[in-house]
Amino acid sequence: RKRRRLGKGVVVDEEEEGFGFGEGSAVPPSRLVELLEYLSPRNDDDPRYGDRDPMRITPHEKTLLLIAVTRSLGWRVRYVTNLSPMERELTVNHPLLASTNDIWTMTAKTRNGSNDIVSAGNQNTLAWVEILCHKTPPSTRSSHRKKASKSSSSSQQQQQRHHSQLQWIPIDPHRQSIGNPQLIERSILKKTVSYVLAVESNRVTDVTPRYANAWSKTLRLRHGTDGKGNSHISNGSWWRDTIETVNTSLHPPRKSKKRPRKSASTAITTTINNKQQTVIHLHSDDSDEDSNSSLHVEQEEERKELHSNIQNEPLPTSKKAFQNHPLYALPSLLPQNHVLHPTDKKICGMFKGELVYRRQDVSVALPANKWLYEGRRVKDDQKQHPVKKVKRRKKRKTAQGPSFQALKSYGVGEGNDGSDAFRQRQIDAGSTAFKPDDGMDHLYGRWQTDPWSPPPVAPTDAIPVNEYNNVEKALLNPGLTHIYLHNIAKVAKKLSIPYAPCLLGFDYGGASTTPTIRGIVVHDHNEELLREAHQEWASGEVEREHGARIRSVYGRWKRLILGVLTRE
Repeated sequence: RKRRRLGKGVVVDEEEEGFGFGEGSAVPPSRLVELLEYLSPRNDDDPRYGDRDPMRITPHEKTLLLIAVTRSLGWRVRYVTNLSPMERELTVNHPLLASTNDIWTMTAKTRNGSNDIVSAGNQNTLAWVEILCHKTPPSTRSSHRKKASKSSSSSQQQQQRHHSQLQWIPIDPHRQSIGNPQLIERSILKKTVSYVLAVESNRVTDVTPRYANAWSKTLRLRHGTDGKGNSHISNGSWWRDTIETVNTSLHPPRKSKKRPRKSASTAITTTINNKQQTVIHLHSDDSDEDSNSSLHVEQEEERKELHSNIQNEPLPTSKKAFQNHPLYALPSLLPQNHVLHPTDKKICGMFKGELVYRRQDVSVALPANKWLYEGRRVKDDQKQHPVKKVKRRKKRKTAQGPSFQALKSYGVGEGNDGSDAFRQRQIDAGSTAFKPDDGMDHLYGRWQTDPWSPPPVAPTDAIPVNEYNNVEKALLNPGLTHIYLHNIAKVAKKLSIPYAPCLLGFDYGGASTTPTIRGIVVHDHNEELLREAHQEWASGEVEREHGARIRSVYGRWKRLILGVLTRE
C-alpha cells in the first residue's frame, strides 16, 4: 500500500494494484461528516483541526465524499461498482469452502469497526460515480429548445428528445478520471469486466456495456454463451429477473395522491474537467405521475445507448475468434445444423473475402420430426423446400436384434389400436406411391414452422401411436395419461382398458440404441379406475406370494421328514 500526502495534512491511501475499497469498506455516516468538516475551508483556522494528526482517506471514502457533496447540490449522481463472479473451478481457496468460523470471525471484525481485515470479495472491486449531464453545449441546446417550442410535437416526443441528449459521465475521484469509461477496464482493472452496477435512489441498473471494451468476452465470463457461441436465454433472463426483483424490493410501487404538475429535473451549467457541462438537478418530489413517465423514458434511452455499445464491438482479427463469437458469425464456421436466415440476415463486414453476419441471424435447422419436440411443425408448403440437406447418419445395428418387439395390438375392444379403422389406416399408408430415399436428411429452419401442440384425444378416440405401436412421452396428447407402475399393463389387459406402451427415450450405451419403455399410456378417465385396480391386484399379489412361500416351506419340511422316516 502506498501513501500520498495532500495539502492540509491529509494522507490518501493508494492500492498497489490500483483498485480496492481499502481497509474498512463499510464507512459509517459519522466518518463522512468528520472528513467533510476536516476538509472544509471554513475550518482552516480552527485549532481543533490544526494540531491533530493527518487524516487518512481511502479511495472508497473519496467516492462516498463526492456522492455526498454532489447530492447535496441536488445533482443526479449514482454509485457505480463492478462485481466479479466466483470461479467455477473448485479450489482450496474457493469462498464456498470457507469455514463457518472464518465467516463469523470476519463478520464480527467488520461489525466492530476493525481495520485489520479486507473482505475477500472486495479485493478486485472498484467504485466510482456517474453524473447525469447534457451532451450538447448550452448555446446549441437553447436553439433546439426554441425550435421545439415552435413545433407542435407531442409531450412524449419532447421527453424522448430531451432524454436522448442526456448522458451519464463516469468520474473516478481517486484517479482523477472524468468521462473515460474505457479506462476502467483497460488501465485500472486490467481485465475484462463481468458485472457493473449503478445505484441511484433505491434503483439498480446494469451498465456493464458502457465499460466493457469487448462484450463477447464479458458474456463468456458471465457464462452467457454455450460452446457454439449461442447466447443462453436462461442466463439473460435470470439476471434480468434478479435486477427487477431487487428494484421492486428496494422501491415497491405505491399509489400516490395527485399533486400539481412539477418538472422532474432542471439543468444547471457548471465546469467539469475544464469543460462547460450541464448537470441535471433532481427535485425532491419524485412521486408525480409525470416524473415516473419521465424516468421510464430516461431508462429506455439509456437502454438504447447500452445496446448500441454492444453492437459497435469491432470484428475479430482471426478466424479462430469467429468460432464461438456471440455477436458475429462466418458461414464457413457454422455447424452442420446451423443456417442463416435467408431474408433477415444483415452483413456486418468482410473477413478475408468472406461475408460476416450477425450471430442472431443464425438459426438451428432440424428435421421435420425433431421440430415436433420443440413445439413447432413444418408448414405444408415448405416440406418440399428444405433449407439444407445433410447426409443421413447410419443406424446402429446389433447382432441380437431389437430389444423391444412391438405387438400388433394392446388391450381389447373396438376403440384400441387393433381396430378396423387403425388397420385401414395402415393399409392406406402402405398403398401410397413409393418415393426413393436419397439418403439425406431434410432440415428446416424456424421460419418454416408454425407453433404446434399435440391434438387432444377424446375418451372415445383410439390412442394414437407411432410406427412402433408406442407413444412418446415428449409428444403426449392432451387427454392421455402416463402411468408407471409395476405390471400395470397386465391389470389394464384384464380390465379390457385400451393402452399403449410409453417411450421415455433411448439408451445409447455401447454400439446399440435401445428404446426405454416404461409404463403405459391410457385415457384420463381410466386413470383412477386403473390405479385402484392395480392397488387391489398388488395387495392380492402379496397375499399370493405369501401363501406360495408358506406352501414352499411346508413342502420342504414334509420332504425332510419323509426322508428321515424312510431312512429309519
